Amino acid sequence: MKKFSKRTCVVTVCIGLLLIVVIAVCLAYPWNQLDKHKEYGLFAAVNSGYSRVQSEHKAYAAGDVIRLDISTAFFTDVEEAELAQDIRFRIEDNDVFDVEIYISDPQDPDSEPMQLAYDEQEKCWILNLQDAGIDPEDLVYRKNIFGKLGIKSITGSVDRKNFDFTFTAYLKVKAAAPENDSGRIYITAFVSGEKDSYGNAVQGQARIDYLDYTKSGDTITLD
Repeated sequence: MKKFSKRTCVVTVCIGLLLIVVIAVCLAYPWNQLDKHKEYGLFAAVNSGYSRVQSEHKAYAAGDVIRLDISTAFFTDVEEAELAQDIRFRIEDNDVFDVEIYISDPQDPDSEPMQLAYDEQEKCWILNLQDAGIDPEDLVYRKNIFGKLGIKSITGSVDRKNFDFTFTAYLKVKAAAPENDSGRIYITAFVSGEKDSYGNAVQGQARIDYLDYTKSGDTITLD
């Protein structure tokens, strides 16, 4: 009887500790933050659309400035990345948001991001990689051994450490935005460069086309 009671006590304590850990994890998990990623296909190339979008909150007031930190990569090997020259950022127009693009330093999240000039003729922001001092290796997608085997797409996980290039999109609700609206935010980053040894111009693309928004009165919700 005593042996049974002792065993029961140990099991009860273990279950209690497990519950405490589960509750602590649930409380610590940033449920109200936005953290989404995208991959195309099991063996998809980087320029088919690896990317990750993070935001401090999922819900904002209409008067807030919404910051989206977007991490991505364009190449699978540094040889291609070394030929890259420019990145063009394009935002598809929508009725709700005005958008501006900045370049962030992933090594120092608190640093002041660099604003890019908008090209009215091309309707895009242009980043000259050399002038900005971007290391070619920062444009390369860093796969671990599981990613090289295609397992990353199966698990649906893209880690921030896989990306060394980050840019920031700031969204502001337009003064003439409708009272209620919903849709999708489309952002494209297209890199181009010199020709490789085969005479083909180097290029790569990252697409952010999976970030949905809902405007309900003065509340903006991202998903």
